[in-house]
Amino acid sequence: MSILRKFFVFIILFLPVTLLLSCRSPRITAPQKQIALTFDDGPDSVYTEKVLKVLKRFHVHATFFLIGSSVEKYPLLVKKVEAAGHCIGNHSYHHLNFWNLSCEQLMNNEILRTQELIFNLTGRKPRFYRPPYGYILDSCQTSLQSRNYVISEWDVDPRDWDIEHNSTKSIEEFTMKFAKDKSIVLLHCGSGDRSKTVKALSHIITYFRSENYQFVRLDELLNTNAYFP
Repeated sequence: MSILRKFFVFIILFLPVTLLLSCRSPRITAPQKQIALTFDDGPDSVYTEKVLKVLKRFHVHATFFLIGSSVEKYPLLVKKVEAAGHCIGNHSYHHLNFWNLSCEQLMNNEILRTQELIFNLTGRKPRFYRPPYGYILDSCQTSLQSRNYVISEWDVDPRDWDIEHNSTKSIEEFTMKFAKDKSIVLLHCGSGDRSKTVKALSHIITYFRSENYQFVRLDELLNTNAYFP
């Protein structure tokens, strides 16, 4: 077979396939889902450090709601949280039930006191406030929001705080079952033994990464400023 004939045979056999492939629709990549991990009750001399190490290993940024009295005890840990690129929120000076406090007492004795402590260490005052146990009077919430605070709640609570009844597996399974796109997950890095949380954390991150989730800070999830100007 002549060279010219071989050329024409090639064109006849392979040109339609080439044209078909070139006309295929481009692959559309699904938008990445987002999830925010939040850690309450730090800083803690043992477990906050361990949580930070896991997050660093997986290149994950999270949000830490710090207790003012613990900020006073462990100032270097506060600086370490901030230096690692995590978001810092206010979790009051004491971790108490504030039903008996007036809004003015809550603001002056718990929130502003903690704001000053965090500011003195980081140069920033958080907009995110998470009341202990998630309980806050409507009147106090309205007052805080009028001052441009963001009351931070959650939609996934694997109850890692219930040390007697939870397990590493239950923390993992609950989070994997109920967290979804735009979820805010409540976890803890202080005020007790958080070893189960630390063990569960790497499995939680690995699972949601495999499901095409991106871990983001709370300010990124809510598209708002984390700190007052």
